[in-house]
Amino acid sequence: MSGEPTRLALVITAGGLGRRMAAGAPKQFLSLAGRPMLARTLEGAVQALAELPHLRFTHLLLSHPVESQRESQLLLDETAALAGRLGMAPVFQLVEGGPTRQDSVRLALEALAAQPGPAPDVVLVHDGVRPLASPALYQRLVEVLHTREDALGVVPLLSVTDTVKSVRRDARAWTVTGTVDRDGLGAVQTPQLLRWPQALDLHRKARAEGLAVTDEAMLVERLAPEALLVGVEGESRNIKITRPDDLLLAEAWLARERKDGAMDALRVGQGFDVHAFAPDRPLVLGGVAIPHELGLAGHSDADVLLHAIADAVLGAAGLDDIGAHFPDTEERWRGADSWELLRECVRRAREKGWMPVNVDATLMGQRPRIRPHVPAMRERIAQALELSVDAVNVKGTTTERLGFIGREEGLAAQAVVLMAACQS
Repeated sequence: MSGEPTRLALVITAGGLGRRMAAGAPKQFLSLAGRPMLARTLEGAVQALAELPHLRFTHLLLSHPVESQRESQLLLDETAALAGRLGMAPVFQLVEGGPTRQDSVRLALEALAAQPGPAPDVVLVHDGVRPLASPALYQRLVEVLHTREDALGVVPLLSVTDTVKSVRRDARAWTVTGTVDRDGLGAVQTPQLLRWPQALDLHRKARAEGLAVTDEAMLVERLAPEALLVGVEGESRNIKITRPDDLLLAEAWLARERKDGAMDALRVGQGFDVHAFAPDRPLVLGGVAIPHELGLAGHSDADVLLHAIADAVLGAAGLDDIGAHFPDTEERWRGADSWELLRECVRRAREKGWMPVNVDATLMGQRPRIRPHVPAMRERIAQALELSVDAVNVKGTTTERLGFIGREEGLAAQAVVLMAACQS
């Protein structure tokens, strides 16, 4: 290639519903060591690309299920913030996924083609459910494309170590019909790198011909058999999370990297907060507006539950308390949304190398009853902490009419947060 930086566009495919995972939700949003799996994929890709020389990261397109647009946008916004901190400013775009992976990639490439400005030189396509690809793998792919100008694409491959049998399958059983020579076999992974605009042209041609493919390598094989497709060494850790056992294996890889799960990779923070009731103010608890005749007094929106959680997050990261970061002596925090403040506390904790794993919070008050609002609270807190909802617990209790809480003079909240060392 020329001396100009290579313009690279990244397509992350996360449009599937993951029915084989049987998790009741798209698998790409399931928690992996305290973070949504897709968040790990996005962050890992952006961090890897930031380290590569002679590369200009121009676009990131994320395909998503129509049912999960809000969750996808939140993760894309967080990835954009990370890219900004790393000194990169690609164009970020959500693209609604299609019925198959092939459709999702093609739709993303069509959206890329519609973008104004210079086109990319190459496109990197990666599965959103491969969250453990290392920076070294990205480097191998890009380096080969720089040195092999005759190559249309580069893909990661793993040697096949198991003996492979050809079989005949029917409704009752598999019948073994022979042994396949594994010396000539390789198991393909993503990310896969193709030159532009050939990537788009091949996907358009496949659609026109009704050709179904499982990845970009197969696309080249079927429609451009004369083209050179180069393989680089893949990674055993770069697993595609398809079934529940795969998620356990990925957790094991991450635990191994956290100093073999050593306790110095974990911290516990606790937070406590109290606010008095006040008239003519809305009552906001856990990021949710609660119908009540009184609100809570405070410089911000006085969300006592989120303040306790924020203090727990900051405490585990060794970052003082919420008052030190957002003092009530500063006018800019008057009426501030505590949900946004909590998100900022999480960001600052991550900068110190710590991320939430789970939270257990208790709200103390005689009234109002919070049980009907707990599901909404858990969802809002999970979004702020970048966790799955099942990693957030919220409960309410009274003080049996004792003390200022029993006299309905105010509310108190307590929270405990487990934090883990961030993965590099």
